[in-house]
Amino acid sequence: MSHLTPPQVLLTGLKRTSEQAAHTVKEMNAEAIIFPLLETVSLTPKTASTYEWVVFTSPAAVEHFFAFKRDISFNNVACVGPSTVNTLKKFSYSCNLIPDQYNSDALIKQFNDLKVKKCKLLYACSALADNTIENGLSQLGHSVDRAEFYKPTPMNKKALPEFSHIVFFSGSGVEAMFELYGKGVLADKVVASIGARTTKRILQLFDLTPLTSKKSTAKDTVQLLLKSSQ
Repeated sequence: MSHLTPPQVLLTGLKRTSEQAAHTVKEMNAEAIIFPLLETVSLTPKTASTYEWVVFTSPAAVEHFFAFKRDISFNNVACVGPSTVNTLKKFSYSCNLIPDQYNSDALIKQFNDLKVKKCKLLYACSALADNTIENGLSQLGHSVDRAEFYKPTPMNKKALPEFSHIVFFSGSGVEAMFELYGKGVLADKVVASIGARTTKRILQLFDLTPLTSKKSTAKDTVQLLLKSSQ
């Protein structure tokens, strides 16, 4: 393990996510290094004009949806976590459903527990999102349209700054790190993951077990990472 003082934390998420995480890093007297591995490219999906619900699982999905929105009307919104809710508020919309745990499985469970009336939903997502949301909601009897509003793509390779700790916010970020810098780049680093799916990708590509946030928020992931080094 590297012994840089104070801890130098590499934040690999999209710019907005990393900037939010940086506040927590600084509050914990560590150095935040914002180093996005991905950028997003807008897509133009086919959608219907009317939905009862729109489901968002990331702030980027919200931003790309409203950049595209046009004449899509909807009555209710479900979000997977607080960062997504906060981004939604910037467009003057409120969230009607947010799960207690901030992940796709918990969101599906919340729809089931609340006995949400079977209806037509739009799942606004990344081109790299897995099928958990649409499969789970479809199994509950909802008609789900998957609409891919953006695609995360690896940024051009640039020199890595010196760092002792690193946070991954998505599986696609893990893949970008592996593709750009290779398996050995995480040797002797303290690694944290925002959730189980991201952890699975780290295990697969880097053959190491990261610290994994149970709350699946940027703030909790950073706190877990830095408390482990105290």
